[in-house]
Amino acid sequence: MQTLNAQRSALHQPPTYLCCIPIFFCVSAALQFPSNMSDGTAKLVFSIANKAVLPSWLAIAFLPNSPHTSKVVKSSVLLTAACYAFSLLRSDWPKGGNFGSLRGVRTIFQKGCANVHNACWIHFLCYDLFVGNYINKDAIKSGMPRKYVIPCLFVALMYPPAGFLLYNLLKYILARKLVEM
Repeated sequence: MQTLNAQRSALHQPPTYLCCIPIFFCVSAALQFPSNMSDGTAKLVFSIANKAVLPSWLAIAFLPNSPHTSKVVKSSVLLTAACYAFSLLRSDWPKGGNFGSLRGVRTIFQKGCANVHNACWIHFLCYDLFVGNYINKDAIKSGMPRKYVIPCLFVALMYPPAGFLLYNLLKYILARKLVEM
């Protein structure tokens, strides 16, 4: 009986490749826009990406055990990935901009167009979300009380490496206190 239910459940799940459809449409749309995308379009992409991650952060913080949280996070990441691809494909990379030196990175931020800046920002949004999602899943698995997790999630939203460090420090401290008891 369980096998039959599992098969029925699998039939109602969309194939994994369907998750790539938003990215495909975004890439094809990006290729049709002029490379010097107007500020209005860049602002629209920026707004979409910023709004795309909010439902995920709310779900991670307030519905951590919901089976829908993972789906919401995946949807947010896919939408921001599509915005990232759109921005990156429409970018005019600044001369001298690279990731091999501090000067190259500074050039990207100083001389890059709005699309380059969007791509950089969206990269941060996705990274923040991955760190927050990791903290949430690990906290559930380890049984960390939510009163400790929520501040870590907020710090991870603002400063992901610091949020990750804070979470792991709290996890270590709480584990030591439990061992000492």
